Amino acid sequence: MTANEDGTTKTEAMAAAEARAVRTQSATEKAGAEATAAAEPETAKPSSEESPAGAVEAARADSEPALRRWRRRALFALAIGFGAGLSPKAPGTVGTLIGIPLAIALSAAHPVAQVLLILGFIWLAVRAAAVAEARFGTSDDGRVVSDEIAGYLVAMAFLPPEPINLLAAFVLFRLFDILKPWPCSHFDKKRHDAVGNVMDDVCAGLYARALLQAWIALWP
Repeated sequence: MTANEDGTTKTEAMAAAEARAVRTQSATEKAGAEATAAAEPETAKPSSEESPAGAVEAARADSEPALRRWRRRALFALAIGFGAGLSPKAPGTVGTLIGIPLAIALSAAHPVAQVLLILGFIWLAVRAAAVAEARFGTSDDGRVVSDEIAGYLVAMAFLPPEPINLLAAFVLFRLFDILKPWPCSHFDKKRHDAVGNVMDDVCAGLYARALLQAWIALWP
């Protein structure tokens, strides 16, 4: 073998050794990167169905004291009518049905107590709508029916819980809730918050109650 051939053979051997070293280093770096990625916790991605307001509300709920967290859950349950507002069809009408047993129970109370209890429920309905607004991004979400319950209680105030009264109050309240005469329309269009959400139904309940009172006066 000549000197030139011997030099060429050594050069090729050195090049092959360098190539193997580079491949080994690349494989080591790749394995290290994969191990690092596996060790890092994966960042949770927010659900596409969850509103930004709902994500903030969930994060805040996790940091709240237990008592306050349970209170917010109770108000949220009231906001959706204890599940009635989740009805796939006519949730407002279904939610109003929750007011019937409450109206029957309230009818046994003294008139002054009825006023105080109805006002207290309206206050709770506003609080519940505010909690639902933080969850859904709006207090006027169709699943929020605590306002319908409050409005029906107003429509049934001081009336004996006879079937004809319960039915007439239900029909008239739903009618005025849909038609939204003034000032119902004012609260519905100008107040896009928990107060407006509840007060337009309270006004509809007052209209229904006034018409029922006129009916009773004309046909005792």
